[in-house]
Amino acid sequence: MASVQLSVVIITYNEQRNIGRCIDAIKAIADEIVVIKVLKLKNGSTTQSTLRIATGFSKATLSRLLMELEQRKIIVKEKKGNKNLIILKSSVWNNLEQ
Repeated sequence: MASVQLSVVIITYNEQRNIGRCIDAIKAIADEIVVIKVLKLKNGSTTQSTLRIATGFSKATLSRLLMELEQRKIIVKEKKGNKNLIILKSSVWNNLEQ
């Protein structure tokens, strides 16, 4: 599976002092969107190792993102043997369908 990529356009004028914070905020949101998009493409669930390959994120970055998404009740992480199964919560899945 090819990596999922997301492009963002920021339209600014004379925002030298604020653009850094803006980019940082967008990157955090964009990474989460990529994870959710891959889960949706995989019918709502996949292993963490497959998710890492599909997104191209490092193990540390992906672990941090998954922890944040789990705390916000967007995903559920289930232990399956020696692997983690990542599941997009049905309430989130249903909202994506609308």
